[in-house]
Amino acid sequence: MTAARATAVDQRPRSDGEARRSLAGTLVHRLFERFGATLRSAANTQAIEAELARLIRDEEAVEAGDVVRLFRHTSDAYLALCATPALVDALESGEALFEVPFSVRPASHELILRGTFDCLIHRRDGGITVLELKTGKPVPEHERQLATYLLAARALFPGTTVDGTLVYAEPRTV
Repeated sequence: MTAARATAVDQRPRSDGEARRSLAGTLVHRLFERFGATLRSAANTQAIEAELARLIRDEEAVEAGDVVRLFRHTSDAYLALCATPALVDALESGEALFEVPFSVRPASHELILRGTFDCLIHRRDGGITVLELKTGKPVPEHERQLATYLLAARALFPGTTVDGTLVYAEPRTV
């Protein structure tokens, strides 16, 4: 998420493990953007890993090093998210849209909020559910991010009931 005002960028070097987990998260988001949760019924992880080979960028593959390990971890995270009751229930409640960009200035704020909803569910009851998909462990920043996304969704869908959920997957560690 970005704001209209510039903020400092964290320039600390990341460990290989942090970089691999970050890339795995990015790839999970690409899977959801392209396939939603439809790959959850794949007979084995080879089908998912074949899609990951198409979704990873060349420079990412070079930096990742052990792509077999990365793809296994990413596949595990994707399947773990797909099996999470919160995600399953939300997907069954209406129409899901993944990786939805937004730019909005809520009436009560000076800043323009920009970001991408991991998943927006247009529920059959007329409401909206914002899902924030996480492949790592819970940290306080996730709650703040969801709160900001809910603020943005409420500004985009005035008069609509909007709720949100953080959905975590904790596959085996990379």
